[in-house]
Amino acid sequence: ARAVDQGARSSGTDPAVLVREIRQRRGLGPERFAALLRRNAALRAMVRGTVEVSTEQVERAWRTQHGERVRIRIILTPSMTDAQNLRSQALAAGSDEYTFAKLAETYSTDNSAPLGGLIEPFSTEDPAYEETVRRVAAGLQPGQIGPVVATRNGHAVILLTDRIPPDGVPLEESRERLREQITLRQERISMDQLANQLLSTAHVRVFDPALSWSVEAGRGD
Repeated sequence: ARAVDQGARSSGTDPAVLVREIRQRRGLGPERFAALLRRNAALRAMVRGTVEVSTEQVERAWRTQHGERVRIRIILTPSMTDAQNLRSQALAAGSDEYTFAKLAETYSTDNSAPLGGLIEPFSTEDPAYEETVRRVAAGLQPGQIGPVVATRNGHAVILLTDRIPPDGVPLEESRERLREQITLRQERISMDQLANQLLSTAHVRVFDPALSWSVEAGRGD
């Protein structure tokens, strides 16, 4: 409930509306939804008190959410040779953002290609983004093109378009909220691990064939 409430506040959505949307997306009727709430409440009670949040985790979350952010354009290709060739073309055009955007739109395999490779602003400390991309972006100045870097999905060329200064929200004003966010996230991970552990050791007989696949999937069969 706290996670839903936080998500609703951050997006400006009514919590009841958000819950309804989640239920619709997951196809959860009244009974399944109630059972899911009971299951999650039980799992959370079992892992409560096992999570420790460090000061560094809180400070990193604060820097990620409220510190400096960067905006980049990216070209992603399957091969390093293609990426190097596209980088050379961009450099030959004087690192012009328009040229880089057209190359991204034409050749990039990233989801951002229709936008000319433009990525939403992010913190170079945000672990949601690949470490190689964050490291290169952190060392660039606006208008600079970085070296080709390897990513999980291919090879990337990055143009830093601008740096966005911190929003001015003080750490002390955010500390408890961030600590709660991190705690909830880590509890969620522990809950999933505990559920998988319990499922792998439980002897469950499934009488409904429609449900057997989910049990087997959870066990990794």
